[in-house]
Amino acid sequence: MEGDGGIEEDGNGQDDRRVKVGLLCRSHPASIADRPIRSFSKENLQELLSTSTVKPVVNQILLHPYVIKSTAPLLEYMDEQHIIAEGYSTLIPLTSKPGGPVDKPVDRIAKRLKVKPEQVLLAWSKAKQ
Repeated sequence: MEGDGGIEEDGNGQDDRRVKVGLLCRSHPASIADRPIRSFSKENLQELLSTSTVKPVVNQILLHPYVIKSTAPLLEYMDEQHIIAEGYSTLIPLTSKPGGPVDKPVDRIAKRLKVKPEQVLLAWSKAKQ
């Protein structure tokens, strides 16, 4: 039986989205692999990689200096798996949490390089990727 959007239903009337995803993976593996995943933890990635035949290329993660200690193991694992980290909310130390311990070093670096503090944090994030 066919449900909405061409997704097959199982005998209980539940959508079997695995069928649709499986078909997409077989017919367009590059397009599926090129799509980023978002906010996957190390454990999420390990589970995904143990069951999937299509490896993600990019994982979009929260990345700024105030979370780097907790994010470091994930970044290391992603590097081992050749998954690119794409940071979001990198400017939180300047926009949402000003006055914190990152302000002074970022300001010093920005003055030394004659750039804006935002550019310093964006370069920091890019270096972590």
